[in-house]
Amino acid sequence: MELIIAGLALIVSIGSLIYTWKTNTKKYELSEVLRKELLEWYYRCISIIVVLRKSLESGEINEEKNSELNSTLYSLIEIGRFYFPNYNRDSGKGNKNFEAYKGNRPILIDLLVETYRITSKNKNSLLNQRDYFISELKIYQKGFTTELFLLLDPDTYIKKHIKNTKLKITQRTTFSESEYSPKNR
Repeated sequence: MELIIAGLALIVSIGSLIYTWKTNTKKYELSEVLRKELLEWYYRCISIIVVLRKSLESGEINEEKNSELNSTLYSLIEIGRFYFPNYNRDSGKGNKNFEAYKGNRPILIDLLVETYRITSKNKNSLLNQRDYFISELKIYQKGFTTELFLLLDPDTYIKKHIKNTKLKITQRTTFSESEYSPKNR
């Protein structure tokens, strides 16, 4: 009888262990998928923002290319609404809007909307206030990166991966060009 109870206890323990492992693995997989999707979305947004800002900085604005980039940026803003939906949708703000546009925009989406608002202006408007718009775009770009950085918390992510993989990631604080010079290889 004791042997049967011990056997059942062992089976229950093993089952619990497998269940715990499987559910934690699934949670990890789902969070990794979301992280990857957000980084891909970020990459697409930030690539467009940098190209648009650089064209303004150079003063060489190709209105056709900018229009195409702005269309893509606008599409990415719309996709971003699924990751970062408006909040306080029942607050009364934007009651006449469609559901996805009611309430307050999250800062991530707001920064993209403000970027779009600037970069979708015509060439003359952009060039007339070029320094101001460049300054604003830099702020929005850094804000956008910072908000996603805070959300994805790369420091904790890297620490977990170092712990799980034993991977050594060097975070040096100095750099010497001579160290990487072909002469020293």
